[in-house]
Amino acid sequence: MSIPTTSIPTILYVMGTGRSGTTILEIVLKAADDVDGLGEMTHFPRDGVILNKECACGAEAHACEAWGPVVKEITRKTPNTLRNLNKRIDGHVHFPLRAFGHFGDLSSYKIVNQAMYTHVHFKEPVKYIVDSSKYASRPLALKQFYPGSIKVIAITRSPAELLNAFQEKNEDEQKPKSYLMAALYYFFVLLCMKITAVKFKGDTVSIRYEDLVTDPDGTLTRIEKALGLDLSRAKHLVNTNSPLSPGHIVTGNRLRKSASIIFRKRSSSLEENEHLPFFAQFLSKVMTHYRNLLGF
Repeated sequence: MSIPTTSIPTILYVMGTGRSGTTILEIVLKAADDVDGLGEMTHFPRDGVILNKECACGAEAHACEAWGPVVKEITRKTPNTLRNLNKRIDGHVHFPLRAFGHFGDLSSYKIVNQAMYTHVHFKEPVKYIVDSSKYASRPLALKQFYPGSIKVIAITRSPAELLNAFQEKNEDEQKPKSYLMAALYYFFVLLCMKITAVKFKGDTVSIRYEDLVTDPDGTLTRIEKALGLDLSRAKHLVNTNSPLSPGHIVTGNRLRKSASIIFRKRSSSLEENEHLPFFAQFLSKVMTHYRNLLGF
């Protein structure tokens, strides 16, 4: 039986590759009226419930005013199968099955995600919640019991910047990848994103990270028009270099650990091809053509 769509706010689902700017986009979006950000909810059963990681507010997830009720509800209702529960449904490896509508048993997945979306405590009621889980499979699974309540934002980053980003070691983000593995990962994930975007038709919009950082006002306006949102407050805060709060994010990159974030607009997009080895430059050019071909 489907869960009533009125039981949760509309989900603004952010999908992308690792290190593509999903967390900063979420923090900007949650600065708007009637919007709150939840982080990468695909990882919350592991990070919030099992590992009890620290929330952006400074409290551990179990003691956090926002997430404490969620932890209690999940612990009360589900068996000890949380660590890889969402990954089995959301992970990249099973995307071909999800694309063809094969999801397997969603009963535990349904219980856990319903608890996360309905028991998180907001200081004020909101119309939209941001889930920046990245995986292209996740919105397809959620759509099975939240039809009409999901809008998808696909964000991609320039291949040159992404190849450079994956050379950096950071424990709060995906592990470093060789240039070749990063390229193969990019090809596969963007194809998955394209398929998901097609399936969501009018409820999706694609943006580029480099457009977000050079023209945040124009990029946010595109999201507004495509998804029917009001992001005027977020645009004002970004344009005036006002501090943005990460709120209550347990799962996300290192930005969530900052008490506040100032969105720094770039004067122009950084093109880092010249700083890459020859082989990586070649990969970057191929990846760029591929990205353009898919319409991202």
